[in-house]
Formats: sequence, structure tokens, C-alpha cells
Amino acid sequence: MSKIGMGLGSQQIADLAALTCQTDALELEDFLNPAEFDRLEPRLAEARAALRDYPGELLLSGPYIDLNPASPDALVQEACRQRFRQALDWAKQLGAREIIFCSTFIPIIYLEFYEADWARRSADFWSAFLDEVPGGVTISLCNTFEFDPRWLVWVAGQVNRPNFRLALDLGHFLVYARIGLEDWLRQTAPFLSTVYVHSNHGQVDEHLPPGEGLLSAEQVQMAARYAPAQARFVLKPFEKTALPASLAWLRRVLEAKSSTMGGV
Repeated sequence: MSKIGMGLGSQQIADLAALTCQTDALELEDFLNPAEFDRLEPRLAEARAALRDYPGELLLSGPYIDLNPASPDALVQEACRQRFRQALDWAKQLGAREIIFCSTFIPIIYLEFYEADWARRSADFWSAFLDEVPGGVTISLCNTFEFDPRWLVWVAGQVNRPNFRLALDLGHFLVYARIGLEDWLRQTAPFLSTVYVHSNHGQVDEHLPPGEGLLSAEQVQMAARYAPAQARFVLKPFEKTALPASLAWLRRVLEAKSSTMGGV
């Protein structure tokens, strides 16, 4: 069965300690907002202590808000490098296996040059950044506003490193995708590392727990069929009190998929 994980802030680790031991992976979400960076050093030490005996894999959410590494502005790219290096340093200190970055691709910019230029600059940025990344740390790009994954797949193919992967955010897919999930998975399966599991009603990115909104068990099971066996399925509801029920739901859904596959 695929690995099961959940996303949470470092300050929530102690409160959810009984739950973390039921997971194969934890994703620390502290790093999404660059405004928090100056307050993270004390949390880093606390998180390291709290996770000392955690046997699973640790992931980090990469810095995201207002950071676009594919920007044509060299100053913006330099700001991204600085923040991403900080995240990489924290990943090394915490022993994290993967940092997942939102892609920052904006599909509604209807300029003839935008899409291909974004993809080229993104591939150039990540190829250079990966020279600083140890082989044991994976960098993954996650769909954010994409209508389809073709440029993400192109970037992954251009970078062509074993520790550069793609993540699938099912919640973002529900809101923004203009193709079917199976088509999306066929294109991205060779590069998939992690699948984010949360739901919404198809209008905005609500990060609801599974069982609410549009996300179906069948969609999660389809993702599990296409994803590599070692892929992580990480719960990402905003409301962390929903995590116990969400973990039970996800485990039940993935176990049902495994049983079905075993009987084929």
C-alpha cells in the first residue's frame, strides 16, 4: 500500500503526537509563508526535538507566497534562491527527504511568449538549484493553478534528475484542471513522488478534509494505481481537528484499492 502522511505546522506536533505515530510521513508546513521565516529558528530546534523518535519520512512545504523562480526579473529570482536555500538548510538539519514547491505557473496570462518562457526559466532555475541539493533530498513541483500538466512534465523532463519530481495536488486539480484525472495521471505518473489529498466544492481551494466536497474515493484510488508504489499520500486539510477521521478515511480507501488490485 502507498505511504500515508499528513501536513501540519511544527507547533502542532506535540498536540498531534498520538496521531503522528500512525503515519509514514509528515510534512511541515511552516515554510509556505516567507513572512514567517524570521520566527522559524526557535521552532526549528523544537521541531527537531519533537521529531527525534519519529520513524517515518519528513517532508517540507517549500516557500511559496510571492516567490516565482521562473520570473523574468533577476532580482525576483535571487530572492527565490535565498529563501529556497534557507528551506534546503532546514531540510538538511531536520533530515527531510523532500521539499515540495508550488509551481507558480499562471495559465490565464494570455501572452504568446509566457508559457514557453515560464517553462524554460523554470527548468533553468531548478537545474542550477539542484547542483546545491544532496542526492538524498528530492525537490518536487506541485500543480497550483494549472489547467493541465504539460508544462510541469516538460520541466521535469528538461531537468532530468532522479531527485527532481512532480507532486499532484488533488484539491488544486478539482478547482483548476480542464482535463480528466486519468489523463493528468497518465502524463505525470513517471515523475510522481507525492499526492496531496484534500477536497473542495470546485470553486475555490478550500482544503476541506476528504469526505466533504467533490473529492471521491475513486479519484484517490485512481491516483494510487498510477503513482509509484513508494509514493506518499499526504492529507492537507486546513482544519487539523479533521485529521483523525481523514487518516481513517484515507487508510480505508487505499486498503480497498490494494485489495482490489490483489484480486485482479
